[in-house]
Amino acid sequence: MLIAKIFANIFQIWPLLLHGLLMTITVSFGALLIGIIGGILLGIAACQRFKSKLTLVISGYVLIIRGTPVYVQVLMVYYALPELFGINLSPTSAGIVALGCCSIAYVSEVIRGGINAVPIGQWQAAAILGYSSLQTLWYTIVPQVIKTVLPALINEIVAVLKDSSILSAIGLMELTKVAMNVSARTLDPIGAYAVITVMYFVLTSGITLIAKIIEKKLAVET
Repeated sequence: MLIAKIFANIFQIWPLLLHGLLMTITVSFGALLIGIIGGILLGIAACQRFKSKLTLVISGYVLIIRGTPVYVQVLMVYYALPELFGINLSPTSAGIVALGCCSIAYVSEVIRGGINAVPIGQWQAAAILGYSSLQTLWYTIVPQVIKTVLPALINEIVAVLKDSSILSAIGLMELTKVAMNVSARTLDPIGAYAVITVMYFVLTSGITLIAKIIEKKLAVET
């Protein structure tokens, strides 16, 4: 009887969960776009080759972000920005900004470490051939760094996807929040939470599988 009831509820709540899934994917994609672009720029700026006065600022930013919970960062963006600067963001925008700014810190460290791992001799050889620093970075360093940092970047993508569940705290109707509302309405937490568990698992497993395929292709090309 219990199993039959759970399956009956699942068919009823399926459209709501799909809507929540779409919101989760949308927010995660927006946050990753910010995180990857910003992380690459900060990672390059903070690497040994391009060390500048911004390095200390970048290091401080990374230290603060990595040293505080994502949950607190989300609350700060959603509740503190209106009080401090009069910036009112919707739950969707606040979620994208908060997760994106957090992702920037982690991606920048991955990129910085990847670039620093390339032997200095390759920079010197490219300079002898007449390449500028940016040309060396693009044609020589980046292809090697991609292969090195790809697993860490995939881990960050998965982490952002899972961290999006925290956004239920600010009322965003993403997958977890929808499941919470549905379970409260139907008094069936098992069905709703079991379904979103499977959804998260399928998403993260799919990303990991795609990453492994890409890694194999890159390995064959070398």
